[in-house]
Amino acid sequence: MADRQHVPLGTLYSNVYSGTLLRSLGLATRMMNALMREKRSTFESISEESVASIMDWSHVGELSILSLIESLTIESIRDVKGTTDVPRPMAEARPSVAPWVDATVSDFHLIAEWNLMLGRPNSSLLASDEYLNAPYEVAESLRRLSALTASELFPMGGSTPAIILQRQSEEMDPRMTAVLKRRSFADAPETYEGIAVDLGVSRERVRQLERKARRELVSLVMDGAMSSIAVTVRAQATGVLALDQLLRAIPSLREVVNTYEQPIWRILDRLDDRYEIADGWCAAPSIAAARGMTIQALRAAARGGVSVSAQHVIPVDTALSIVPGHKLDADLLPQWINYCGFSIVESLVLAGGAGTRGRAIAVLVSEGEPLSAESILDRLGEERSLVGLKNVLGSDSAFSRVNRDLWGLSEWEMSPYKPIRELIEDVLGTNDGSVSLSDLVDTLTSNFNVMATSVIAYAAAHPFVTEAGTVRRRPGDAGAPAKSPWLTRRLYRQPTAWVYRTVVTDEHLRGSGSVLPIAVAALTHLDRGGKVELRSSDGVQGISWKGIQPTLGSIKRLTAQLSLEAGRAVFFTFWDDGRFSVDEVREGNGVVDTVLAQVGCTWIASPREGVQALADALGLSGATGFDGIIARLRARREDDLAELLEGL
Repeated sequence: MADRQHVPLGTLYSNVYSGTLLRSLGLATRMMNALMREKRSTFESISEESVASIMDWSHVGELSILSLIESLTIESIRDVKGTTDVPRPMAEARPSVAPWVDATVSDFHLIAEWNLMLGRPNSSLLASDEYLNAPYEVAESLRRLSALTASELFPMGGSTPAIILQRQSEEMDPRMTAVLKRRSFADAPETYEGIAVDLGVSRERVRQLERKARRELVSLVMDGAMSSIAVTVRAQATGVLALDQLLRAIPSLREVVNTYEQPIWRILDRLDDRYEIADGWCAAPSIAAARGMTIQALRAAARGGVSVSAQHVIPVDTALSIVPGHKLDADLLPQWINYCGFSIVESLVLAGGAGTRGRAIAVLVSEGEPLSAESILDRLGEERSLVGLKNVLGSDSAFSRVNRDLWGLSEWEMSPYKPIRELIEDVLGTNDGSVSLSDLVDTLTSNFNVMATSVIAYAAAHPFVTEAGTVRRRPGDAGAPAKSPWLTRRLYRQPTAWVYRTVVTDEHLRGSGSVLPIAVAALTHLDRGGKVELRSSDGVQGISWKGIQPTLGSIKRLTAQLSLEAGRAVFFTFWDDGRFSVDEVREGNGVVDTVLAQVGCTWIASPREGVQALADALGLSGATGFDGIIARLRARREDDLAELLEGL
């Protein structure tokens, strides 16, 4: 060494394995402490150092250097000769074992000696909180033990699931592995007949080969070398989690078994029936069972809501605590909820149905304040006409119109929007039944968001009359509109039937009854307190009048025939020959045709015919023009249709 004190140790000992752990060489304590202070743990970390440079380290003397040189020399001899009986210097002779064994035992001894010195012979050697004030050497020993990895114990890789299964497949009858590959582990399993032809055996023989092969693999997975990973996967697979989560937790599941050309997770899934992996999800005992529990939990939470919105929408964040037994990350939960058949709008789960009604509720809950119909339509996330949306909003008690074109939720208890007709009634009531048209226009346009032209039109329509600039109620008409079909909102006359436009609700789909306008009673010859039965395509359809208004019996069977969903606009059709039907409202093409569709008319080729059809549906004479039709629509409180025609 005196002649070679400036030669790098890596050059002197070129045949010493670079990854050799220095703590496994049995070095003197002072030398080991110096190496730890310098943060050198492997031979590679000192391969560029020389005897001279190490002598410059703090607290390193000739005896320390002698310990290092002798240990490296003997390690070099052991590697070259394979010798097992060469004693180590300054340490008890040990048999030739893996480097990590000596180092680990030395660390355990050092920690144990320190515990004995402290009078703690029964303390856990790896309780890290006990070592906050430990000497540097003891703390380093604990750190090394905590950092010990499987690759240090098995530098050549050891046995992985893929290696174990590959070896097993190589020892099996090739016909057995072929059957497993083509049936048990295949994405699209082949038939026994097809495999039998290729193997030149009978169909029953193929079945026997598959049964025997599965038994061998199941034994390997459940009780053999693969049992530890099978137990771990089974524990991870409880509840619901994404396949990506499982693969991140257990990376070896991604490995592919060459014989079967399938990853480990697929093979384990097909052999273990206590969980299922499909469509990117993992669940126990099956995907179907997990979906069922999620659907049941979300619907139960919705049914327990105290308001309409709470019965229909659930915040995604809240769903985290509702979905049973899941292990999903927050960003994966919406994907699972969608997989279970629920829609998500504005970060809200539609637990009460994904139709227009439910989506509109979600939009308003998310916004927290009224919105225009156009704004709601833009955020619905579905194709629907503005007229169709207004039909839903106007016919459902869950919504409240709070301004000329602002809609909110009824549960917000905001002051409802009053149609112009009711506003005129209020003004007449405070002015002894009459008011000048100019004063009426000034009052309503200044206090409410209404147009002067609309006020003038309403003031001249039933039940009012404008004469000599003064507005008053039309004499002799008190109470008439309540039962008149011609002035009943959304009720129209067609050549051989009366049609009442409404929207399918969840109550309809569940089989509940629904309220009808009083005018329908006269059309169907229904007396107060009585009941009539109409013919339908699926049996008798009942209508009764036990309460304030007539009630239509369950139409669940009829909506099922048409595969209708909540929010779909339909007509209840009362035929002149005593029949009843539910018919879908068609989509219009252009303004006039859209209005025609809303009143139940078929497509009309010419504008003149369209005006005539609208007049007929509203009970007006054929000479009535657009202005008269608009006035009648206003009187019927069908402002949405009137506004469409006013825009022409």
